[in-house]
Amino acid sequence: MKRRQKRFLKTMIGAELRKQIITSSKLRRGPNNDNIDFIPIARKADSFKSLGIAIADKAFDDESNHAFLREELNALSIIPARNENVPIWRTKGKYRKEMKRGYSKKMYHQRSKVETIFYVIKKTMLDDIMSIKTKAQNNEMRFKIIAYNAARIASLAYSLFVGFLQGHSSLSGHAWSIAEVTCGPWVDSKRSIYWKCRFWIHVVSMSPLKGS
Repeated sequence: MKRRQKRFLKTMIGAELRKQIITSSKLRRGPNNDNIDFIPIARKADSFKSLGIAIADKAFDDESNHAFLREELNALSIIPARNENVPIWRTKGKYRKEMKRGYSKKMYHQRSKVETIFYVIKKTMLDDIMSIKTKAQNNEMRFKIIAYNAARIASLAYSLFVGFLQGHSSLSGHAWSIAEVTCGPWVDSKRSIYWKCRFWIHVVSMSPLKGS
């Protein structure tokens, strides 16, 4: 008797690495081939902000992915080729051969920021999916992504705000500001699960003492 393969939720994301904001996502039941979702993810990310450089790991090593990024989106693709021991002349595809010849390792390692994004989501909003039904699981994961982006945007806005206050401290006096963003599961009296985010921004501004 053939054993039934266990299915699970897989999440793929596209992210703007400088600000570490998720720009596209795809949810699918695993296990499955991740490569089939690469082009839809890239196309959606490009609609959010034009891709200048697209970075992916070896799981997405495919000539069609390079061609899509470079020829349709006019972006530089950095996707290392698998089977590094295979010589260049035996590697199929001009873009895959280009990867074998060399690419910027420093730029490629920016990809680790995607792992940072997943780590933050798991650390702040739990590692497990609490919902049971497939649709509810998908929605729960989407809420996590929305909550992460909301917290990230609030953090970036806070940094800009603090920079503004520090730049104008000589005019407005000494200023202290505190910002906090927390997101997590919340269960109401009917045992329904929601995702709730709380934002606190508190600013205290004091004029310098006379004679200071």
